[in-house]
Amino acid sequence: MRYGLSTVCGLLIIFSITIGKTAQQEDSRYSVPDEFIGDWVPVIDTCASPLRLRVAKHGVTLIYDDDKQTFGDLHLCYSCEGGAGYSGIVVWLEPEWASRHLRSSPFIIRFNDDERAGITVIDSMHSELAKRFPMDSTDLRKCK
Repeated sequence: MRYGLSTVCGLLIIFSITIGKTAQQEDSRYSVPDEFIGDWVPVIDTCASPLRLRVAKHGVTLIYDDDKQTFGDLHLCYSCEGGAGYSGIVVWLEPEWASRHLRSSPFIIRFNDDERAGITVIDSMHSELAKRFPMDSTDLRKCK
């Protein structure tokens, strides 16, 4: 079967657009939205708190004074709070997603926790991290 040059070019353009959109959609699962990027501190503390969660586009860092640990390989889940039909505002972030193999993520971050806009919670933190960064299950707010 023979195709004309214009048909082949048209198919290549459609293929390129589809691949580009797929890559962009795929990337959104691993890139943190701008509204969540920044420093998050316990709601009872000021923005000068030595205990904080620093969220960047492709990584998160737990900080307590001079102790820091950064995690990458982020996975964002927009339906983890209530399943496929979920339409609320809670967004889950799990670090070390693909690299964790059979282990669980070191913690889960829930933005807009419990449908509370602007409140973030770190949950299910591994015990060794919870000792170093005592903010497991603590309400966090974003510093301006």
